[in-house]
Amino acid sequence: LGITPWNPHTGLALAWLIRHGPTRAVTLFAAVLAGDVAVRGLSLPWGTLIAAAAVISAVYTGLATVLKRLFGFDPAFHRTRDVVVLLVGSAAATAIVAMALVALFDLSGLLAAADFRQAALRQWVGDIIGIVVVTPAVLRAPSWRAWREVSGVGRYYLEVALAATAIAG
Repeated sequence: LGITPWNPHTGLALAWLIRHGPTRAVTLFAAVLAGDVAVRGLSLPWGTLIAAAAVISAVYTGLATVLKRLFGFDPAFHRTRDVVVLLVGSAAATAIVAMALVALFDLSGLLAAADFRQAALRQWVGDIIGIVVVTPAVLRAPSWRAWREVSGVGRYYLEVALAATAIAG
């Protein structure tokens, strides 16, 4: 079913949506669908694949929109509030995606009802880890160049090394 222990593509998708806005929802839908079929090689029924891509693109586009419009989220993380808003919003959105996807798999007969809770938890953990690790690094990356010029090269490379270590870890 493609449920993995961490999903960095989820973090990358959310960062991309935050940067470029809800107009990218259709592109995200196509990317999720193509990724599931061509890259991950999932052999699920087409209706399930399309519904899963729709859920993922709709929920994460909604999260990006709410973060920016409702909470004034700053992708440069100049305020602690932005970190908290990203974490809380991501926890809620990933829970919605996890439950919806696992319910979809259950309704499609691809998953036993007894495995619902374990599969949903695994999906949630994979998505939230992907967002927590990848999204802040991707959103902060454009500010690294300016920060390097102000703070000095050493601090710049330290932040880059710490971000890369966190992602690798």
